[in-house]
Amino acid sequence: MGRNKITALLTIFLTFILFMILQPGDDPLALIRIASIVAAVVIIIIVVYTHFLWRVEPFTRFHHVVDINGKWEGI
Repeated sequence: MGRNKITALLTIFLTFILFMILQPGDDPLALIRIASIVAAVVIIIIVVYTHFLWRVEPFTRFHHVVDINGKWEGI
C-alpha cells in the first residue's frame, strides 16, 4: 500500500472517530475544528514516522530495508 493511500485512510479514520466523539451537528465551525485537529495529528504522525519510526524493528519488515552494514569486498 502506498504512503498516500495510507495517509488518506488514516485521515478518514481519525475524522470519523472525532466526528462521533464530538458530534458537531450542523455547526460548520465544529467541522472545521475537526478537520484541523485531524490534519495536525496526521502531519505529526507522518513526520515522526518518516524521520524515526521507519528504522524501528516492527516497521522495517514493511519496507524490506536491506542491511548493508558490514565489510564489503569488490572490484
